[in-house]
Amino acid sequence: MNKIVKFDSEQAVNAYCKKKAIRELGTGSEGTCYLGKDGIAYKDMSEGYRSEQYIPEDIITTADYQNKSFLFPHVLFVVGDELMGYTSDAVKHNQTSYKYLFDNGIDHIDFDKLYAAYEVMYEDAIKLAEDGICIYDLPYNIVFDGERLYGIDTCGYYRAPVMECLNNPNYVDHAVKRLFTDYAEYVHDEKLDIRLDVKTFLDVVKSRYSTGGKKPYIKQ
Repeated sequence: MNKIVKFDSEQAVNAYCKKKAIRELGTGSEGTCYLGKDGIAYKDMSEGYRSEQYIPEDIITTADYQNKSFLFPHVLFVVGDELMGYTSDAVKHNQTSYKYLFDNGIDHIDFDKLYAAYEVMYEDAIKLAEDGICIYDLPYNIVFDGERLYGIDTCGYYRAPVMECLNNPNYVDHAVKRLFTDYAEYVHDEKLDIRLDVKTFLDVVKSRYSTGGKKPYIKQ
């Protein structure tokens, strides 16, 4: 059974998350994620653009299911019947954040470790499918801490017959490639071939954009 904490207002969720926070982990279309003083992540959706209408009782949480590559929520924050935030395990460092890539390039990334992390996530995505859980919206919701890849913002994942979840590994492939497509296009004015297999794709990224420590040219 999901653990749901009810709040009186969106402002109360916002104040609670900020009180718990020591720093911001990232922000996106559905709100802002903070690292809490207790080492877990606090997602505040009160100020985000909520394009999805989640049903709190249907959201898969760690009380229902756990998978090391996909960070399901622990506790859901609800106002009325609407999801306004949650807690989850935190990824404290993201080596593939778009801001960092755009400002610093890719020299800090160990591509052997990234590919090894991809292989682990690929297998975990298969395990999700075998357990009847379909991945939803993984591109732009995947982070790499230097050792592992994690799927975050998993509230849209859903239970379905196994046959409906067989695309899970393909979603992982696509999401890993998307880590670098915007960087290539906006920093280097190039489009990468996403039809390549993941290993070849990452080899292309490494060979083409490694700069030997020089700051990359950023297109004006």
